[in-house]
Amino acid sequence: MKKTFAFACSLLWMFWGFAPASAQFDYQCEEELFSKKDRKTRLFGYVNAIGEYRIPPVFLSAKPFAGRYAIVQQGKLFGVINCEGILVVPAEYEEIASFSDGKGWVKKGGLWGLSDAKGKLLIRPLYEEIKEVNVFSGTVTWVKKKGAWGLISKENGRFLAEPRYEDISLLSDSAGIGRLNGLQDLVYFGDGRIIVSGMRQVFRLGKNLMGYQSAEGNFGAFNSMAFIVIRPQFEQISLFGDFIRVKKNGLFGLRNARGMEILECEYEHIAPFYSGFSALRKEGKWWIINQSGKPAGPPGPLFFAQTLPGGSALAETSPGVKGIYDLKSARWLLAPGDNKIRISASLRWLELKQDQGIQVYDFSLKSFWKAEFDSLAVNDSSLAIRAYLNGKSCLTRLPDLKPGNWYSEIKPIQSGYYISFLEGKAGLIQESGKELMAPEYEAIEAFSGNRQIFFTIKKEGRTGLCDQNGRVLVQPGFQRILPSALSVYPAKDEKGWGLIFGDGKTPFAARYDSIQVKKKEKDLADFPLVAFKKGKSRMIGQKGEELGDAEKTEWTYLEENAWKKGKNGAFSLVNSKGVTQGDLTFEDILAFSEGNAPARQNALWGFVNLFGKMVVPARFEEILPYQNGIAYAKENGKWGVLKKNGSWLVKPIGTGVSADENGKRKLIIP
Repeated sequence: MKKTFAFACSLLWMFWGFAPASAQFDYQCEEELFSKKDRKTRLFGYVNAIGEYRIPPVFLSAKPFAGRYAIVQQGKLFGVINCEGILVVPAEYEEIASFSDGKGWVKKGGLWGLSDAKGKLLIRPLYEEIKEVNVFSGTVTWVKKKGAWGLISKENGRFLAEPRYEDISLLSDSAGIGRLNGLQDLVYFGDGRIIVSGMRQVFRLGKNLMGYQSAEGNFGAFNSMAFIVIRPQFEQISLFGDFIRVKKNGLFGLRNARGMEILECEYEHIAPFYSGFSALRKEGKWWIINQSGKPAGPPGPLFFAQTLPGGSALAETSPGVKGIYDLKSARWLLAPGDNKIRISASLRWLELKQDQGIQVYDFSLKSFWKAEFDSLAVNDSSLAIRAYLNGKSCLTRLPDLKPGNWYSEIKPIQSGYYISFLEGKAGLIQESGKELMAPEYEAIEAFSGNRQIFFTIKKEGRTGLCDQNGRVLVQPGFQRILPSALSVYPAKDEKGWGLIFGDGKTPFAARYDSIQVKKKEKDLADFPLVAFKKGKSRMIGQKGEELGDAEKTEWTYLEENAWKKGKNGAFSLVNSKGVTQGDLTFEDILAFSEGNAPARQNALWGFVNLFGKMVVPARFEEILPYQNGIAYAKENGKWGVLKKNGSWLVKPIGTGVSADENGKRKLIIP
């Protein structure tokens, strides 16, 4: 009966246009109330579960109740009502962040203070910004005063951490990170204690686990509750499946997520775990362990070992003596011997070569397929495997391993496609083995983009074009063709460059000496492009229309559909329709990133947006493009970190900027 009533109420809520308060609100009114907009007055009030107004619609906006209180808007200002609809906090504030447990942050005159449920200010409006730790039950809040962040108690208005940080972030309801001069502190919200100070970097290892580099340069880890899980004593620390891999004195070890030691740092290599097992190398010898760090598999040391999916392992007990060992049952599936075993890169199968040919097995050695081949390409996927026999090649696949058409050679060209060679000519086949084009061409190249694939084909020295199904779009007859997703293809013959239209209605006409397209190698050409003729240039649209006037100018594509146009060191910004953006000129403009591009004026750098407006004035000696919302800039000989609005996230204190193998940047701080 209760389920039926709840379902009926939910239908009524959908019909009346209001929704129940979230379960995270500690609801305390006698009956549950929901905000609802009156269709006639377009004002908000509160109704009960059957749609009866309990608080009349007199508010411009009305938020859900939290406990006994709800935030409402009258005119341009906000206040707080109780369950009876009485304003307990007068509507005189520009903003109210939240109101729970009888308290809420209110904004007046551009500054934030704290009010109680009687409208009394417990903390006067003094703070420029606030960041609540927990909207519903938090007793502390980060506040910003004179540009610095501190941690304040909502209970007594006292600071647990004095305002000193340039920026802060929350890890959980218990801890956060404060940043100052390029370094970071781990702050515990319970009493404002700094658990770790002066961290050089902080990075995520797992859902509730963070890695960090200490002020001394060593690596450790803490959890979201500000508990130190791994003391800073390692050269490296990284997530490794369900474990944490650590490095000390150039050797690797393992810890679990609680920081407990699984393996000491004494291994040159630790392989990823498969089915609960890993292979390790120590002093050139190999062992196999389980997830508890205990030995598994054949007694070590081994000459080589590789764990495999399904709980088996390739074990080389001495040079050239190989077998397959079942780690779960602790027995040899294939006894060690002069076995010629090769493991597929996809880790789906292994090849066992014998005198009478090869056999292909799964890793349990329970299923096998006899293959009439000399060998297989172990780096190929199981969907399409290149097979070799008597100097020829075909495509095959598991489980039947039936041979496809035979060719002199097969080479992968694009995901799912291969070039086939026969008697010196090239053709095209799919990974299914289907022949899309017979081997009759001198060369084939692949181009891709926008989920489309094209192939240029060359015959008798002339170039044509075909699509991903092998359908010829342009017969070979040109010196060069640039594939495009728009069925308009830039092409060149002896007279110059022009456009080929896929509809076949517009004849090709060479009109330009050269073209410039916004493409990378092997990507599809995109429009607009820039065409040059007799020393002048202009943009060309996808219908062949000429955009703007022909000028003697230089062009550079800047990403995000923007171009740099200019000459003699004076450049302007042009959009994809050939229209100049803004009236500013620049000494240089670099590529756009996240909507902004580094631009130089009067020998100094700033940032320009896509509309040609300087969003960060040119005042820096050097600058790097935005990455994840921040940019690095050099001022007065020192490097700092900029926000999107041009203010400092980290003031200039660095001697330079470094980047890791993934391109992630960080300040170099002495």
